[in-house]
Amino acid sequence: IIIVTKKKQDSDRERSRKQGAKGFLVKPVIEKELIKTIEAVLEAS
Repeated sequence: IIIVTKKKQDSDRERSRKQGAKGFLVKPVIEKELIKTIEAVLEAS
């Protein structure tokens, strides 16, 4: 699970991890960050 949100608070990031998210991006999403996050999640699985 990769969370994409407009909120960038640490509490949102931590809550997402506790719920199973493997990635967290803040809008507006930069293409390079999206690709990097997807690659990291795929490598970890």
